[in-house]
Amino acid sequence: MSNHKVIFHTVVGCPHPVVPRGAKWERRGDIAHVTCNATGGKWELQCKENQWHGIQGNCTESKLHFIFISKISFVGDPEMSRI
Repeated sequence: MSNHKVIFHTVVGCPHPVVPRGAKWERRGDIAHVTCNATGGKWELQCKENQWHGIQGNCTESKLHFIFISKISFVGDPEMSRI
């Protein structure tokens, strides 16, 4: 007869949370605090039943970009005839 042992492991808790690019996180027990580096936005996730729960934000920095194109031409400028 052979003597075999079967060992089972059960993982309890949540893995590291997946956070957006440009964010940092800090975990204290079952709570993860996430902060966006660029915008300073913050949110909190809670580990329940081995899954992260909460509303996850994003770290998109929305900015309006304006492009001003101007050309100053003087009378007699040959390039003005092409406009």
